[in-house]
Amino acid sequence: MKFTALNIVAIIAAVAALPLSVIMLKISAQMWHDSIWASSWYFFLANVVGFLNPIGTTIALRDNKPNVVYATIGAPAIIVLHIALAWYFHSSLTWWQWLAIGIIALGAILMQTGPVDTSAAPLQLGEVLDKSKKKDDDGLSCNTAT
Repeated sequence: MKFTALNIVAIIAAVAALPLSVIMLKISAQMWHDSIWASSWYFFLANVVGFLNPIGTTIALRDNKPNVVYATIGAPAIIVLHIALAWYFHSSLTWWQWLAIGIIALGAILMQTGPVDTSAAPLQLGEVLDKSKKKDDDGLSCNTAT
């Protein structure tokens, strides 16, 4: 992944936008009974902040592969969202949730390392398929696997 200054800012904005907009929408829903005007402003601001996620993702997609961009933005956004909501609701995460967060983070890190080199593999799929076919008497190929 190309880490230019614009891409880094876009990724940070996209990752931060998700939990911030979710918390702002929750605050907006809680304020609805007290002040409709203030609640509407929080709702509007939450949508403006949430809009940074697709904008940041689009900017990061300009120079990079989609699978790497989505892993780079999606995994940290989910991790930050879980931790931010646990903090906001004053609840503690169980060890299962921390394990899931670790697995998500490990997956995002492994996605950054790139594809595995399979050139040293003993048989490729095409070789296996070629060996399972032979020519019949009339010249048409048939599958000999039984």
